[in-house]
Amino acid sequence: KFRFAENVHILNFAGVREILVGGKMKKIEFECKTITPMFLAGADGKTPEIRPPSIKGTMRFWWRAMNGHLPLEELKEREAKIFGGSGENEGRSKVIIRIDQPIRYDGKYKYKPVPRKNFQLPAFSPTLEYSLTFSLRHNVINNNSVIFDIEKLENLFILVSILGGLGKRVRRCFGSFRISKIDNNPYNIEYSLENILNVVNSIGNDMYKIDTRNNKRKIILDKSLTIQYPFLREVQIGKEYDSWEELVKKVSEASHEHNIDSLGFAKGKERFSSPIYVSVLMNSNKKYLPIISSLNTAIKNGRRIDHKGQNEFKEAIL
Repeated sequence: KFRFAENVHILNFAGVREILVGGKMKKIEFECKTITPMFLAGADGKTPEIRPPSIKGTMRFWWRAMNGHLPLEELKEREAKIFGGSGENEGRSKVIIRIDQPIRYDGKYKYKPVPRKNFQLPAFSPTLEYSLTFSLRHNVINNNSVIFDIEKLENLFILVSILGGLGKRVRRCFGSFRISKIDNNPYNIEYSLENILNVVNSIGNDMYKIDTRNNKRKIILDKSLTIQYPFLREVQIGKEYDSWEELVKKVSEASHEHNIDSLGFAKGKERFSSPIYVSVLMNSNKKYLPIISSLNTAIKNGRRIDHKGQNEFKEAIL
């Protein structure tokens, strides 16, 4: 037998009985709109569908990228406490994602995932709207300190909307989206380095700063890290483009001209994902901006890192 105090409740959610202490789960709602074609397949691997596991996987990736300062074992422990894990005593995710208004695929729209090649894949077209609700079972504690709460959950998804995207080819500016409302309130962010820095530091423990050397303003990591792990090193914003198609074409051309191992490769069973992310922002003037996030290049097997080639690739877009 169990006796519950007045502030303890049992909630049935998707067949899971959850004991909540101190009231309801904390939640936050987002309304979003696609910017570039989104190759996000559903359960059949073909038909476009937006699903919680895809979103959660992207959030895990960027959370890791912002926490490269942690020892690897501690990073894994914290990640499991927040997003769940299959190991002993790791438990399920504290983050719950619900699709309130899913994107409806029209059954017709297709786009080239590699613009210079002829094949096309089904995709969600730009300007489609969808809405999500994130819930946090409770604050995540590590060594008696809160390491993840509803505010960090909100900022993490905002970070994903700025630096990342959803689905295939996100490293080459596909799957970009913008947040239009948070909890039914309009969300309008000016895409300045200062504002983006605030979002980055809210997840990255204030380890980043704006660098102005060589007349090139960018966000950089203000700490020396030697770990061989793809943590975020720097963020740059480029010039305005009149259309997303023009920007997608420019990125495709730059990828073709700078076909180097340090920008990703697939050779037999050996694969390496590009450490350079190119995403797309749409500002208040309806112009499109490339935002490039450079992660630490951690190539295995002693391959040489071509930093010069990486920089030339970025400059061709910026």
